[in-house]
Amino acid sequence: MSTSTSKTIIFEQFGQSDVLKVKEVPVPSVGDGQVRVKVAAVGLNRAEALIRAGIFFEKPTLPSGIGYEGAGTVEAIGKGVTKFKVGDRVVVIPTARISPSSTTNSEHIVFPENLLAPIPANQSFADAAATWTAYLTAYFAIYEYGITIKSTDTVVITAASSSVALAFIHYVKSFGATVIATSRTNAKKDQIIAQGADHFIATGEEDLVKRIRELTKGAGANLFLDPVGGAQLEKLVFAAAYEASFIIYGTLSREPAVLPVGATIGNHLTIKGYSVLSFYQNPQAVERAQQFITKFIATHKVPSIVGQVLKGIESIPAGHMILDSADLFGKVIVEF
Repeated sequence: MSTSTSKTIIFEQFGQSDVLKVKEVPVPSVGDGQVRVKVAAVGLNRAEALIRAGIFFEKPTLPSGIGYEGAGTVEAIGKGVTKFKVGDRVVVIPTARISPSSTTNSEHIVFPENLLAPIPANQSFADAAATWTAYLTAYFAIYEYGITIKSTDTVVITAASSSVALAFIHYVKSFGATVIATSRTNAKKDQIIAQGADHFIATGEEDLVKRIRELTKGAGANLFLDPVGGAQLEKLVFAAAYEASFIIYGTLSREPAVLPVGATIGNHLTIKGYSVLSFYQNPQAVERAQQFITKFIATHKVPSIVGQVLKGIESIPAGHMILDSADLFGKVIVEF
């Protein structure tokens, strides 16, 4: 392959992972205010598997590229770029929707400089590519959605093996609060505890309400960060402390959710739905998040949330097979 061409991932129809194809394209040029990055690593997200399958809430125009997250080295800058220079290590801030000009699963990518952030010196390309979707999602929920966390609080984080849940653990522990993490089985218990969780409950093997009550000496938990919903929501309500809060940010369960209205009213519970997408439309909020997360990563010794690493752009379809299996810990990374 000559230096004037670059490999990228394209799909021309919706379907399984095998619709993702490697294609050679010209190396993209930079325009005013833009930065070209030679990609070193990309992070794969469950949303990208849904986009590829054609079942995400938004569908790209085909043929389409794919990918929200990527990290690499600045290779060229356009007129007016002031934040970066050639040779800088940068990571994409994944707030743009999938479009022909805003995907990352390519050897070379071009983004406006305001959609890139510097990679802290203590972070690898792989860890940088794993960070931003997870940490942005957790950041807005905790720091810009009216939530207060005290060091005396107990916080329940469900589906705790996901990259977003791991970011929640890191943030919550920075307040000094106690974290109870849950997952369906004990298979990932040790990995989740190593991320900083204080306690672990296997929801398919233990009585969820009883264990939370035991761990909180009968008081119940103060905050629930839940992407599951479904029948489990009822159990969490009965495990809640007086004036506890719930952030519901996903619907992993396909079961109907049952809300015990009496317990909700009696305990003055606050239950809020949350989508990170609403914050992506606020440039000032995104700027605050970028500054906070960059500093947080640079100043906290947080464990890596990388779960599996594959090699080469050609392995991205294999990475999507892992996403489709739904048996994940942390983030799937592909290094180029």
